[in-house]
Amino acid sequence: MVDDDDQILTVWRGALLKYAERWCVETARCGHEGLEALQRTSFDLVVTDLRMPGITGRDLTEAVRRMVGNVPVIWITAFPQSDIQANAEALGVHSLLYKPLSITQMRQAVLNVLGNEN
Repeated sequence: MVDDDDQILTVWRGALLKYAERWCVETARCGHEGLEALQRTSFDLVVTDLRMPGITGRDLTEAVRRMVGNVPVIWITAFPQSDIQANAEALGVHSLLYKPLSITQMRQAVLNVLGNEN
């Protein structure tokens, strides 16, 4: 999970781990940290905020596609834009979620990608 808001990362990480203890959830506070994590480990899913300083969620998704191919990506944003859906489709983004986002919505989006096995 990549987001520049530490509180969001803490809440979502905790909520996902509480739901399925077998999941490993790594967090990054910016796109740069997210890229570093991708270079040292493999992931089954990338969840990223779109609007972050420096490397944006879109930039991160483009890097994911170059580095590891078809890993599912979920975008989260509080700033809907007219072209966001088209951009998501062009980059093969699995889901596009809008803030404010409930824990239930986040869990469901992740379950849609990873399955609901505990």
